[in-house]
Amino acid sequence: MKKKIIICLSLLLAAVLSIYVSIKKNTLYDQLAADRWTDEGDMAQISLFYPVRMTEQLDSMHFTDLSHRIQNALDDSAYSEAAGKKDKTGLSFPYSVSVTGEARLASDSAEVDVKTYGVEGDFFTFHPLNLLSGSYLSPDDIMEDGVILDEDAAWKLFGSYDIAGQTVVITGVPHIVKGVVRKEEGTVALEAGLDGPMCYMSLDSLTKYGRIYGSYTYEMILPNPVEGFAKKTVSEVLGKDLEELIICENSKRFTVGALVDIIRNRKLRSMSTKGVVFPFYENIARSWEDTFSVICLAVIIILGVNLAIFAFYLFRLLRSQAFKNFKKRLKHNIKILISEMIKRREYKKQYEKN
Repeated sequence: MKKKIIICLSLLLAAVLSIYVSIKKNTLYDQLAADRWTDEGDMAQISLFYPVRMTEQLDSMHFTDLSHRIQNALDDSAYSEAAGKKDKTGLSFPYSVSVTGEARLASDSAEVDVKTYGVEGDFFTFHPLNLLSGSYLSPDDIMEDGVILDEDAAWKLFGSYDIAGQTVVITGVPHIVKGVVRKEEGTVALEAGLDGPMCYMSLDSLTKYGRIYGSYTYEMILPNPVEGFAKKTVSEVLGKDLEELIICENSKRFTVGALVDIIRNRKLRSMSTKGVVFPFYENIARSWEDTFSVICLAVIIILGVNLAIFAFYLFRLLRSQAFKNFKKRLKHNIKILISEMIKRREYKKQYEKN
C-alpha cells in the first residue's frame, strides 16, 4: 500500500511541475512576440546577439540592410506566399534593434545617471513593458526625441510616476517623457541587469548624447510555415558572419526538446567565447531555461522510475503461476469458442443445403 501511495504522489508531483512550467513560461512576455503577432502558430521569433567587439562597427544602416536581405530571402523562398504584405519600408515583418548604454538625465530638480537602452523599430512589440503612465515609444516617436523612464528614474527625477509630457535634458538637449514603466522585481531581475534606474530612448539619441557599451540585439518575427524555416533563412542570409553571433529561436526555447538539449549540453552552455553581453530580458529567459531544464530532468526521472517499476511488476506478473493458469484458461476458452463457431457454420451450411 505504501508503495502505491509513493508512486501516486510522485506522479502527482510530476504533473504539478509540468503545469508550473506551462504556466510560468506564458508569463515571459519577451519570448512570446510571435504568439501575440498571430494565433495561427506559423510565425517564429528570432533573436541575434552581437559581440561587444562589433559595437563600434554597427549602426542603423547595418540592420536596415540586414532586414532587406532577409526580406529578399523570404521573397525568393519556396514559401514566398507566406511572407505577407509589405509596409512602406518594403518589409513584411516587424523587427527591433536595441543596445545597452548609459546617459545622464536632468530635470529641474535632479540629475541622474541611468542605464539606457537605445532602441529602434518595434522594440515595444517584442517587449511590452508594464506601463504605469503614458505610452510606449512608437517608431514615429523614436524620431522625435521621446524617452521612457522606469519607476526608479521617474521618482528620482520628478518624485512622481505620472509625468508623461514632462521634459528631461540629456547633454543639453530636451527630450519628452512619453511614459513610465514598472520595473520587474526579484533576485533574477536584479542579477539580469535591472539593478538601477533605467531609460529607453532612440538609438540615435543614445549614440549622440550617451555612451554605448553593451551588445547589439536584433529581433524579428518571421513566417515559419515549416519548423525551422525562419531560423534557417536567417542563418543562410548571415552565412559565415553567423559564427560571430549568437542566434536564438525564442519561440521554441521552452519546448521539451530544447530543454533536453540544455540538459545534455549543460557543461558547454556555461562557456562563451563570443563576447556577448546579453540584455536583461535575455538574461532572465536564460535563467528560466536553466530552471525549467532542472524541472524537466526531475519529471523525466520520475516518469522513468515509475515506468521501470511498472515494467518490473508487469514482468513479474507475466512470470507468475497465476498468469500462466489464466493464459491456459484463456487458450482453452478460445479453442471452445472457435470450435463452437465452426460447428455453427457447418450446421448453417447443412441447413441451407437441405
